[in-house]
Amino acid sequence: MVTVVSPVAASASTEYATGNYEIVDLGTLGGAYSSAEAVNDRGDIFGGSGTAAGEWHAFLWSRGRMMDLGTLGGAYSFALDVNNRGEVVGFSNTESGESYPFLWADGRMTALEGLNCSPAAINDRGQVIGNCWSNPVMWEGGRLTYLTGNGLGPNATVRDVNNAGRMVGGYPTDGSLHAYRRDRRGELVDLGMPGAHYSEAQAVNNRGEVAGWADSPSGFQHAFFWSDGRMVDLGTLGGLFSTAYGLNDRGQVVGDTSSDTFAMHGFVWHRGTMTDLGVLPDGGGRPVSRALDINGNGLIVGVSSAGSFAWHAVLWRPVGHA
Repeated sequence: MVTVVSPVAASASTEYATGNYEIVDLGTLGGAYSSAEAVNDRGDIFGGSGTAAGEWHAFLWSRGRMMDLGTLGGAYSFALDVNNRGEVVGFSNTESGESYPFLWADGRMTALEGLNCSPAAINDRGQVIGNCWSNPVMWEGGRLTYLTGNGLGPNATVRDVNNAGRMVGGYPTDGSLHAYRRDRRGELVDLGMPGAHYSEAQAVNNRGEVAGWADSPSGFQHAFFWSDGRMVDLGTLGGLFSTAYGLNDRGQVVGDTSSDTFAMHGFVWHRGTMTDLGVLPDGGGRPVSRALDINGNGLIVGVSSAGSFAWHAVLWRPVGHA
C-alpha cells in the first residue's frame, strides 16, 4: 500500500493507493515547491526548496524535519548528491550573483573552484564529478581536473561515480550520444543499446552496474539496466516513455515512466518487475511523480505534484520500514 505521512509526524499516515510503499510529503522551507534529489544510507535526504522569502535554498531533511543549508551569499542554492559520510555537493550563487559549486560538510558550505560549473555526484572517498563549460570534470582534495581524453571530449556528460572511481554519463560519437562507463584507469566502455542512436547513463553502483535511458526499438526513450555487458530494457507502466535516474547496490533502479493515461509516475524496478510508486493524493488534475535516488536500504526520494502547479519533495519507504 502507498500511504501519505505528514512532514512531521509519521503517526499521521493514511492509506492512499496500491503497492508496497508509503509516500511521505517532506514539505518545504516555506515556499510552494521543493524537490528531493539524494538520500544516503543513513536516511539523510537533500535537495532544494522554496522559502517564505521567495528564494530557493538547499535543504537537509532528517527525522521529520527540514533544515535550511543556506547559500554562498546569494538567494539560490540546490543540493544534488550526498555520500555516506554526510558530505553534500550542489551549486549556489554568491551575493554578486555568480554561481559556484559547493561542498557542504559538518554544517558548513564551502565554494569549490569553477565559475558556473555544476557538480553531479560525490562518492564515499570524497571525489566529486560534474561538468564545466560542457566538459566533464572531477574535484578531488579541492582541486579541479578536466577529464577529457581517453574517449571523452567536449560535450560529454558525467552523471555519477562509484567508490571505485568508475564514472558514467554520455559521450558524443558518430553524430549521436552514447551511454558509457569509464574506469579510473581511463578505459571507456560504450554501453549503447544496439540500434539506439541516443543513450545516457545516469547512475552506477559499487558493483559496476549502470542505469540510464536509451532509444528503444519502438523509437521512444526507455529506462535501462546494464550488468555484465548486457543491457536490459526496463519498459514502461503501459505508456511510451521511461527514464532511470538512481540505482543502489542491490540492483534496484528508480526513475519515472508514463502510464496508459499519459501521466508520469515514479517507479522502482528490481529483477524484472517495475512497481508504480504512486503520487501524493492532492496532485491536481494530472498527478505526477518522479523517483530520483534510492539508498542501500530501499528508501527512495524524488518529487510529486502537490496541488495545482506545485511540487513537493517526497520519500517513498517500504511498508513497515522504521
